[in-house]
Amino acid sequence: MAHQKAEKSIYIQSFPDSAHGRRIIESLSTFAHGQTPSWRVSWGIEIPLNDLHRDVYTGIIFSKPLRSLSEQIKAIGIPAVQVGTSDVIGEFPAVLPDHHAIGEMAVGHYRERLFRNFAFVGNFSHPYSQQRLRGVREVLTPSETFHGFDLAHPRNAVGQDLGEWLQSLPRHTGMLAASDPTALELCNLCEELGLRIPGERAVLGVDNDNLVCLTSPVPFSSIDPASEEVGLRAGEMLRDLMDGKPHRKQVLWIPPVGVVLRASTDHLATDDDKVAAAARMMREEACAGLKVEEICRRVGLGRRMFELRFHRELGRTPEAEMRNIRMERARFLLMTTNKSVQEIAEDSGFQDSYYFSAAFKKANGLSPRNWRERQRHQLSIGGFRPKSQALTSFVAFGS
Repeated sequence: MAHQKAEKSIYIQSFPDSAHGRRIIESLSTFAHGQTPSWRVSWGIEIPLNDLHRDVYTGIIFSKPLRSLSEQIKAIGIPAVQVGTSDVIGEFPAVLPDHHAIGEMAVGHYRERLFRNFAFVGNFSHPYSQQRLRGVREVLTPSETFHGFDLAHPRNAVGQDLGEWLQSLPRHTGMLAASDPTALELCNLCEELGLRIPGERAVLGVDNDNLVCLTSPVPFSSIDPASEEVGLRAGEMLRDLMDGKPHRKQVLWIPPVGVVLRASTDHLATDDDKVAAAARMMREEACAGLKVEEICRRVGLGRRMFELRFHRELGRTPEAEMRNIRMERARFLLMTTNKSVQEIAEDSGFQDSYYFSAAFKKANGLSPRNWRERQRHQLSIGGFRPKSQALTSFVAFGS
């Protein structure tokens, strides 16, 4: 029986062995089935050139084709969109994670926890790894130190292997791994070497793959690269191409959602254990109405002594820290949900929505509603973000 082509039939080439790849496939499939009429969806890790030549599909979304294959796709003339984490092929519109912003977000996440020593581990020959590395290095200040290890080489320039390099890092070094599997390797190696995570080294991955993050000796934090948003935008772009709408060759860089916080970075780079414990309480309970008096009682310090020690370590008051955490939570909810301003105020620990709106505008320059609209507009034009705009490390607490 001949293979009948549906009105719109798409093929998704991606790699389900990573959480990022799976989420792109899932997001695209959900988008496809939401069309009227529903698109027929197939997927796999190889590009089915024979089926493309036989006109089985009306569109294709691909992740990592060889340039020779991309030339064949171009010759066939089928509407095509690139997704994933690879370098840009050039002949096709693409929707990709903003790798540079991922590196910036990692630095912001660690700075909030008082880290001044930063490190990056990845294969420097991979384009996405190169961009994440640049994102880290370009936002560091002269007072902050940087250390890098290229996994493409078994030893670095001074002859150290990865284990020796890990041992040579300063105490309280915040490390960004180029991917979750690399973060898992770092956690395993730190355990073998007797390096405490997060007390001596902190580890942050990318992709938020629960299976990898939670099977580590220490569950590690990971940056969510907005894989679902990548899939959605790619679906919209492919729909326009299949409908014959004019378009310009472009790359839509999608900014990351935020850091999913787990034990590996839930730490202040300080040797004051009571302040570190207090900061952890704030992270976990500030949005649930935690009071400074309760923190003092739990850590066993009088309020004045606690405030002095806290300000000495963080440079701000306990009240200011809890306001920052609540505001961080509010921005995350505005970015990722459709909840009303009043609901977000309550979920973020603000008892009064009017006070919340005034405080939000003072901290962010816009009202909550206008801030949300601006973020969505930036996504609608491809996640464009001026380099001068600070990237906030939104935090969603992980399992």
